[in-house]
Amino acid sequence: MLEMGKFVDWNAWEEKQPGRALIEGSVAIKATSESPEFEFMIEVYGERDLGACHVLLKGRITPRPFEGLARYDIQDTVHENPDWSGGALIEPQIPHRHFYNERALRSEDNWGAIAEPLTLKKNSPNVLLGTFLKDLNISFSDSQTHNSMFDWVNK
Repeated sequence: MLEMGKFVDWNAWEEKQPGRALIEGSVAIKATSESPEFEFMIEVYGERDLGACHVLLKGRITPRPFEGLARYDIQDTVHENPDWSGGALIEPQIPHRHFYNERALRSEDNWGAIAEPLTLKKNSPNVLLGTFLKDLNISFSDSQTHNSMFDWVNK
């Protein structure tokens, strides 16, 4: 599901929904694929004052519920990886990404408990979001929806 092409329609931003209840101010938009049985949601959140942002890809095979697949973050706090993962501690403001991990889900009750640091040209929300879109093969039908997403992450 991560590698398949995803497409955000021209009206996706106007039809945005609230994101996760735990994160006030996050929004989610729909994305489609070539296969109608696969559905995706892209959630974005940005808090400029904290220097924090995240972008999350959820997917599902209908009629199953959405499940987190990948999340790219810049956090204002330390991210600790589980001891068994072999991953190092990630300092605040270091961009990193999480991919769905079954062991993390079973042992930590969190599919994205393991993170790996990203090396970006610049540690900014714009570069993080651009990397997310490229890595996960997400395209937009128009620049207005694309720009609205970038504006939201930078609010």
